[in-house]
Amino acid sequence: MVFDAEQERFEREAEEQARRAAREAEREAREAARDARARRRGSYHNLGVLDLSWAKTLEDLAHIQNIRNVGVLRVPEHLYEFVSSLPMHNVGIIERVPSGERMEISGRSRVSGDFLAAGDPDAILQVTGQLFVLPPLERIGFKELHVTGQLFLPRGSESVLTGKLRRLTGQILYYRSDVGVPRLFTDGEEIGREFLELLPEPAPFIIMGSVTLEEDISVDLLRSKVAEITLAGKLYAPRHLLSVLQVLTVDKAGAILATQKGPDAETVDPWERAED
Repeated sequence: MVFDAEQERFEREAEEQARRAAREAEREAREAARDARARRRGSYHNLGVLDLSWAKTLEDLAHIQNIRNVGVLRVPEHLYEFVSSLPMHNVGIIERVPSGERMEISGRSRVSGDFLAAGDPDAILQVTGQLFVLPPLERIGFKELHVTGQLFLPRGSESVLTGKLRRLTGQILYYRSDVGVPRLFTDGEEIGREFLELLPEPAPFIIMGSVTLEEDISVDLLRSKVAEITLAGKLYAPRHLLSVLQVLTVDKAGAILATQKGPDAETVDPWERAED
């Protein structure tokens, strides 16, 4: 009897899961159809990036009636005035894109300095998101560099951008590349004592997103294994590490926070001088 009851319960749960999956599939199909109808009517909405840079003439964009809730809107430079005159609501950035060949890197990516050096001299490199460039970076072969987001470059390569960086919406951050192998940490990762002890040599740390240092890390261990920190996001740490993190964090676009969560979490600014 117990077995029969359990079997019946499992069957009911399986049927309910199947019904939920079917309802979800129907909902997604309705949303896809709605979005397709909206585009046919010329309505673009709820998009992180809307790329219209492919358009050549006004006729290519004549169907657009309104644009709303778009983070980044890319438009051809020669059609910028026309697109700007369209009905818009809640559009974050309108980005002019010159005519010519383009290469795009989006999301969170990593490339070598040699990749940038070998770029097509007739093409524009468009970076959207976070791009980490491994050393050495001695030149940029692309005609132009457009960045919407964050670009991480080895320190000492600042002059390489001269004449190449034409558009920047975001930040360029530099990291130390003359000691150890750069260690890249992304959203949600945790760094503990055991990891640091296993590092063969000091290394620069690059933080992208929200990363946590665990309670078992000592000040001496952190200083001995972390050459420098480049921070783009939030770095959570126990209070006994906050002072040394102020020293180690050289380039920063974000915040260092005490491990405690909640409205009273403490933000520490590495460049803020203590009051006498």
